[in-house]
Amino acid sequence: MSHKDREIKLRSGREGDGRNVAQIHYRAIHEIAVNNYSDKILNAWGRELSEQELTKREENFNQRVKQEKNIIVIAEIDGKIAGFGEVSLQENELTALYVNPDFKRQGVGTAIARDLELKANQSGLKYLKLHSSITAEPFYKKSGFQKEQEGIHILATGEQMDCVIMKKQIS
Repeated sequence: MSHKDREIKLRSGREGDGRNVAQIHYRAIHEIAVNNYSDKILNAWGRELSEQELTKREENFNQRVKQEKNIIVIAEIDGKIAGFGEVSLQENELTALYVNPDFKRQGVGTAIARDLELKANQSGLKYLKLHSSITAEPFYKKSGFQKEQEGIHILATGEQMDCVIMKKQIS
């Protein structure tokens, strides 16, 4: 069976996923977005985390799962997390969509995006906005998002990262 034939299973994020999500976030940035940004930006966007920082990320993730203010979708292939996405219901914003580099170009991002859009619409949202990386802009265009303008995304470190502000009607 080829890798394209493997079934993508989607589920809601749950407590205990945070560590894997943090590791996929780091790998996706450093293995997929590497051609579009400087090392300085890549390391500000997603740096390698200490054990203590991973534990804190896990706790923060568990809090977001419990609060139910966000839609969190996890994609799995063969029992392994292949990607994740998150929508802030308060902000109408797709805040994260990352694919494990081991599963890139296998439909994982598309499956996550569709599921997030469906669940956001079922939650009453009419549109989604996002700050796309330069790397992900073609993916989001293909997924129906429209470019509103070029922008700057301020990372947690204060670094400024070039991005594309996009929006999509979902109802």
